[in-house]
This record gives sequence, C-alpha cells and structure tokens, in this order.
Amino acid sequence: MNKAEEADDEAGQYDRVLDRLDRGVIPNAAEIHAARKKRQFARETGFNGYIPLNECADNEIPKNEVRDELSSGDEDERMEMVGKRNDRLQQRITIQETIDDHNEGKSDQSEDENSENEMSKWEKEQLEKVIGKSSMRNLVEKSSGILVQHQPQFHHSHKYDVQGVTEANRASLGYQNQVCMEIKLPELPAVTCDSFLNSLGVRLSSLKATHDKTGEEISSIVRQNLDAENEINSAREQLPQLEIEFKFFQNIRNYINDYIDCMCEKTLIIDKIEQLIQNCYVREADYLSQRRQQEVTDESLEMSLIASSGGFLNPNDVEVNHNQRILERCGRRQRRKMQRMNISNKSNSSNALENYRQSFADLCEGLSSDEELDVAFNQALMEEQSRILNEENLLFEDTVDDFQDIELVMQKLESWKLKYPQSYDNAFVSESLPKLFSPFIKLELLHWNPLKNCQNSLEDFSWFKLLTLFGIRSTEMVEKSYEDDTDSLLVCKIIDRVVLPKVIFFVEKVWNPVSVCQSYNLHSLISQLLMSCPLVNPESKRVQRLVKSILAQFDWGISEACFVPVFSKENVAASLPMRKFLERQFWTCFKLAYSIALFENIISSASLTERFFNGVLNRYLMMALTNMPTDDLLLNQLQKIIEIIPSSWLDTESTSSSCIPELQHFVRFLSQILNGLFSNKSCDLSSENFVSTVLKMLVKVRAINEASDLISKHNLTQFQHLLQ
Repeated sequence: MNKAEEADDEAGQYDRVLDRLDRGVIPNAAEIHAARKKRQFARETGFNGYIPLNECADNEIPKNEVRDELSSGDEDERMEMVGKRNDRLQQRITIQETIDDHNEGKSDQSEDENSENEMSKWEKEQLEKVIGKSSMRNLVEKSSGILVQHQPQFHHSHKYDVQGVTEANRASLGYQNQVCMEIKLPELPAVTCDSFLNSLGVRLSSLKATHDKTGEEISSIVRQNLDAENEINSAREQLPQLEIEFKFFQNIRNYINDYIDCMCEKTLIIDKIEQLIQNCYVREADYLSQRRQQEVTDESLEMSLIASSGGFLNPNDVEVNHNQRILERCGRRQRRKMQRMNISNKSNSSNALENYRQSFADLCEGLSSDEELDVAFNQALMEEQSRILNEENLLFEDTVDDFQDIELVMQKLESWKLKYPQSYDNAFVSESLPKLFSPFIKLELLHWNPLKNCQNSLEDFSWFKLLTLFGIRSTEMVEKSYEDDTDSLLVCKIIDRVVLPKVIFFVEKVWNPVSVCQSYNLHSLISQLLMSCPLVNPESKRVQRLVKSILAQFDWGISEACFVPVFSKENVAASLPMRKFLERQFWTCFKLAYSIALFENIISSASLTERFFNGVLNRYLMMALTNMPTDDLLLNQLQKIIEIIPSSWLDTESTSSSCIPELQHFVRFLSQILNGLFSNKSCDLSSENFVSTVLKMLVKVRAINEASDLISKHNLTQFQHLLQ
C-alpha cells in the first residue's frame, strides 16, 4: 500500500472522528491518534491543499520534529505559521483543543464523582451505624420521593453548539449544519383544568381528613388532661384516707409477721406437749389392754384348776402374784358394781347410754369395762401429767399480750375484714385462718379425750364460740354470713384440719371397741360432726381414714379381745365360777357386737354386717349360748342379741317370711330350744310365757316360716296371732 492509500484511510478515520463529534460522541484514543497522524501526513506531503510550514533546504520535515510539535500540549510555545492555508490550520487546531479540553474535563469530572461517591458511601456507612440499616433505607426512600417531587420539568431538548467553527469549515470538514447533543426525558401526561381541579379536590379532601383526625386527637388529649386533673384532685382529696389505710396495713402486716414468727416457735413446743400427752393416753390404753388379756389368761387357768380339783380353787395351787392379781380383780369388780348401782339410782337421763345401762341393771358380770388404774401406775401417770401442765403454763411466759389469747388475734383480723373487705379477700386471709388459729385450738384441746368426755362437746370450748361469730357484729350480718361470706365455714375447716386428726389418733391408739362407753362417746361425736359440718362428709379424705380406722379396731377386737371358753352344760350348771366366767366372756363379745351395730348410720351396712354376724354372733356368741343351760338367763341373753340388731339389717329382698342367711344358725338354735322344751315333758320352763318369748324372737328376725312350722308341729294354735 502506497502513501496515497494510507492517506485516504487516515482521511476516512478522520472523517469518522468528525462524524462522532457531530453526534456528540467522544472519540477514543485510537481515533485521536489516527487524526494526529493524518495532520502530520498532510503537513509532510501537502496533501489535500496543505503546504509545509517550515522551509528546508531539501523541503523535508523530520517526522520526529512533527510528532514533538504535535505531542506538545503547551499552547504558549506554539508558533503561528503564516501561509496559504493558515486559516484552515487554525480551525483544525481549535477543534483539537476543544476535544482535548472536553476529555480533560470528563476525566476531572469522573475523579470528582469518584471522590464524591466515596464520601457519600462513607457518610452512609456512618449513618447506618447510628440509626440502623432499616431506618437508613426508609430515610433514603423518603429523600428520593422529595427529590422526585421537586425535580424541574423539561419539555424540550437542549442543543450544544461547538464554538469557533464557521459554516464554511463545517462544510469542508463534513460537519452537519449543527452539532447538538439531545437529552431525551420521559414524556409526561398532559395537564388539563379538569384533572388539575380533580387533583386539587383529592388533595383538599386528604387535608380535611388529616385536619379532622388531628382535631379528634386534640379533643382526646384535652379530655385526657381533664381526666388527669380530676384524678389528681380526687387523689388529693383521698390523701388523708389513704394515709390512714397505709398506716393500718403497715400495722397489720407487722403484726401478722410478728405473730407468725412467734407461733413458728410456739407451735413446736405445743406439738411436743401434745405428743407427751398422747403418749400418756397410749400408755394407759396399752396397760388396760394387757391387764384384760392377763385376767382372761388367769381365769382360764383358774377354771381348769377348779374342774380338776372338784369345784373349788386351792390358793396354794397358784403363784403368789396370781393370788395378788385375783384379789385386785375382785376388788375392782366390787367397786364397779357399787358405782353402777349409784349411777342407776341417781341418773334421770334419757340418752341411749343410760338406757343401755338401766336395761342391764341386774346383769352386772362382764357388762362394765374395767378401766380402773392401779395406784402405782396412776401415780406415775399423774406426775407426768403434772410436769406437762407446768410446761403448758410457761408456754407464753415470754410472749406479749397480743399473741397470748386467741380472742386478741381474732379481733385484729376481724377489724381488717370489717374495714377493708376487698383487701381481706384479695389477700386470701380466709384460707390462712385455720392455720393461724390452730396453735390456740391445739393448746385448748390438749386434755380433751373424745372417748371419755361425752358431756364436754366441742361447742363448749371457747374457741368454738368465738370463731363461730367471726366477722359478725349484727343480725343483718348473720343473715348475710352464709350467703357470700368466705369465713362462714371457718369452724368446719378447723374441725376438718385440727379436730379430725386428733379423733383419728384416739381411734387408732386409744379406743377400746369392747368399751360401750367409749364407743358411744365416739359415735356421738362423729354423728354430731357429720350433721353440723358440711366439710365433714363421706368424700373427705380424713373421714375416709377415720372409717378405715374404726373398722380396723373392730377387726382387732374380734381377733384379740373376744374369747369364749369351751365348757359342757353339766359343768357350767354345776359350777358357779364356770357359769360366771362364761357369762362374763359372753357379755364381752356382746359389747363388741353392740359397738359394731352402733355405727350402722355412719358406716356402710356391708362392712358392719360381715363383722357383726360372721365375726361375733356366729363365731363367739352362739358358741357361748350352746354351752349354757336352758333357763331364764339364756332367754334374756337371746333377747338382748335381737334388740341390738338394727331393723334395716333384717329386711330381705325376696320375701318378709324368711330371715337373712346370716341368722340361719341363730334361728335353728331357737327352734332347738323349743323342740327340747317340748321333748322334756317334766320341764317347768315349757310354760306359755317362755314359748311366747321364743316365738316373738323368731318373728322379730323375720323367721316367720320357722315359727309357723313350730306352731304346727307342737299344736300351739294359741300363738297363731303372733305370726300376723
């Protein structure tokens, strides 16, 4: 390729540079370098009307000098050459300077933008550290919205002309009529009067809604301020009363805390004293139980010696201690006999226990329980009780008066209930009252024995009288007490938590079920509690435990306390000691049966009938009856057995003409007695009175069929009316 073709290529590149400048596009470095080479070539060859500016001897210009001149950016060192084409060269130089200035400005602008971007990035990082990324993001979005709203609207294109280029030069260099750079903005919708008015209306409605909402908020704030002022005024008026209440609650809190601290210490001492007294009761019960067993053993040995020695007891045949026990036993029996006679003469009471005693006035052997203590044992027991009583008297010696009496404590709590009932209920004081009062109740019940003190009921104690009227000071309050008062069951709660555990202890450790007096007192107490205390019911766990303890004591009495010797009828009829010993054991078993029947309205019939019929009647009583001779004493014993059987146990589901299966043995024994009387014609006991009594007993136990058979068998038509 020759120089002319290279010049044409470079001229084409130069024209392309001009075209790009005409379109507003900045040329790259390669295109600028090509333009420079074209100018250099034109200077060297005079191509396209150019002539060399420097006249040399050989008319040649070195290439390196041209490049140095072109590469020099210092305009002050340039020399204006005057020649044929000076104006055109000046125009080309001006265009080149404009392009260089534009490139330098762009590079400076990019550097400034980079520095500004780095500064903005640093500021953004600092703000994100302070207010968080999420808050910074919201702030940027709000700022962008504000900038968009305030951005100026351009509805036309801007054109930038290149200065210093004449029309002729543009035409010669291939420029278009005008060099411009157009900024195209997004087209906006046309704005009309209606749309403008609509937008103003929407804006006005939004402002009105905001105004109304702000007005409501202001009104609410005003009302809140008024309410706050009213509360402040009300609080100022209530301040004296609140001071009084504060002092009261401070005093009651301090009193309760001090009382609890005091009772925590005293309760340990009370429990210790109660344990000592219970040990005394247990020692006494064990002593009496062992002595009764020893007496039965001694009398059995004595009966054996009497049968072997011909009907009398030789004192030399027994030990000295045995003889001493015989004397003590006889003395106690004689004293009990005299005591029963005095009681029967003086007593006018109509309760069941006295009626029971009066019905057995002539039958003293074995009916009374031997609970008399020996002198030495009684003396030791009294000394122990005296020592315990001294400890009891010194219990509150170091205590202030406010903590020594249950009435004072009750008054403090009662004042709280009457003055501030809402606070009293919120503090759940009602649930804590039984525990707060229990030390005083235990202290008052230390010497209470429910098995002996039948006349000293719970209602006679001072704590019962005081706590029954707790929080009640008028008749109206009495009427309202059982409707919505949380303390209406206070006494019942105390009985359930304090009294019943004490009763359970006496049943398990002290109660002798063979003692009719103890059984009657226990039955009376339990019946009273079941009727008067709603919390004492069959669903109560403590009541269930009490019932189990009673049944366990019945089982113990059946296996340990009952004993019937086996004698022949001839020996019993011939020997008075044998007859008395047999009768005494019979009445001992009879008392246990009476105690079992006594609880028929408290314990289920199924549990009691099993122990009454199979445990006592058919096992011990019938054995004793079969060994006794047929006489009026036997007839009386049979009548007493029928009298203690509850009528509810005799009813059968099938018919009323036959007895229950548990009484079949007893009914056969009655039939044998009548058959034996009529078989012995010389017997004087075959009188109408005796026969009538036996038939009546058969009718009472619902053995009507057996009675009818006996009447038909022995032709006793005169007793037919007894069957109706």
